[in-house]
Amino acid sequence: MVQNLILDDYIVGDTFGKVKFELLLDDPIKPIIIKDASLKVRFTFNNRYGKLVKILTVGNGITITDYINGKFEIDEINNFLSSYGNYYYNIEITYPTGQVITVLEGAIIAKNKVFN
Repeated sequence: MVQNLILDDYIVGDTFGKVKFELLLDDPIKPIIIKDASLKVRFTFNNRYGKLVKILTVGNGITITDYINGKFEIDEINNFLSSYGNYYYNIEITYPTGQVITVLEGAIIAKNKVFN
C-alpha cells in the first residue's frame, strides 16, 4: 500500500531543506531493502497527473544512507521549485528485475516570499 506524506511548506527561492526517509513494510514491520535498486522522486504541478517539473535520482538530489534498512535523504536543493502553487510527488523504487514499486506519495505547497 502506498503511504501518503505531506511535506512542510516551501518558500519559492529558498533552499529546500534535507528530508530523511526510512522505508518500512507494515506487516510485519521491517525495512524495505533498496540494495541494487534505483530510487526516483517525481514532482508534478497542480495535481498528481500535472506537468512534470522535477525528477530526483540517486546522485542527483537523492543520497542513500543505508541500503539494507531502507534509509535515504532528499538533499538540500537550491532553486527547488520556481513558482508558487501546489505540487505533488511520488517515490518509486525500481529493482534490477524491472519491478517498479511506488512506496510514498504526497504534496508540498510552494509559497511566495513576503516582502515588506
